[in-house]
Amino acid sequence: MTSTQLRSIRALIQRIPSDAPASAKAMTILTKLEKEVIGITSLASKPDPMKSDAANAMILNAEKARLRDLASSSRSELAAAISSARATVDTSRGKAGNLTQGEYAAEIRSVFRGLSAAEKAQFIVDATKARDGQSIAAIVEAPAVLTGLTTEQVAGYREHYLDSVAPSSRHERNANDDLQAVCDTAMDVFDEVAQPIAGEMNITMEQGVFKQVA
Repeated sequence: MTSTQLRSIRALIQRIPSDAPASAKAMTILTKLEKEVIGITSLASKPDPMKSDAANAMILNAEKARLRDLASSSRSELAAAISSARATVDTSRGKAGNLTQGEYAAEIRSVFRGLSAAEKAQFIVDATKARDGQSIAAIVEAPAVLTGLTTEQVAGYREHYLDSVAPSSRHERNANDDLQAVCDTAMDVFDEVAQPIAGEMNITMEQGVFKQVA
């Protein structure tokens, strides 16, 4: 447990993207965990002089165990919050794009399959410019085998269309991805801090730092 870990945690909290839908939740959770780490760091650097080294080590390990439990539940809570935020953004993108297959979806796919690769690409470009959600949906909301495209092409066209009709949602998705990366890294640091001192009954103090006796 070092001041470097505390600095890393603080730096990660400061990197939480304010425009991510789940940023407030992440800030609350990570700040709470940071306070726990500060308490553990203080306990490790200033053990109770009235207790034995082994007793202080046991107390420290008990606090670390509590942090492990809190970090585990927090990781799950963060994952749920970020997943929910992603789902909300995706739903919003879908509504903005009006990706609903109309009554002529099968006919549109039939015509689309007969086009050349260049013509298919132009079809998507034209439908995207016109914000023709039903024509796009006939292609991207159907199994790729029915369109003459690969699965990757269908996914790419779908994302391109939604980015065009709901550009702000792309920013929110990127912010969510950034938040996920920050939270994952922060939780890894919390897990490091929460690791118990091995062999707690064979621990002594050396210059104010717990050391395991061989």
